[in-house]
Amino acid sequence: MTLVQRSAERLLTTSEESPIALDESPHVTVRRLVTNLVEDSLRAGPMAYVAWNEVRSLTPETRAWITRLWRLCAAEWVHVLSRIRADRADVELMAMVNGVHGMVIETTNLDVDLEPGRV
Repeated sequence: MTLVQRSAERLLTTSEESPIALDESPHVTVRRLVTNLVEDSLRAGPMAYVAWNEVRSLTPETRAWITRLWRLCAAEWVHVLSRIRADRADVELMAMVNGVHGMVIETTNLDVDLEPGRV
């Protein structure tokens, strides 16, 4: 496994139980998911940048692997959001998830020392 793959795996998976299986409020779960994503991305720094922005330069196998991880992660987020916003279609919820990830990715593009609490 390459360094980029390890970084992507850390950003898109968790050692915790799946958010779908947790017995907690979906609001608490969403907050935890976002907090973990921000903290992990800031902690990973340059490797997060490579995992998010340089994926086109990776081998097709590595790209497919990262894409699969992203789809699994995003599906869990969409499921949790659907418990909060049952009035929204999955495609709308996916747009929300992509928006959150996009904002976090931008923080890894900036070469500044951002504290997780400020993000």
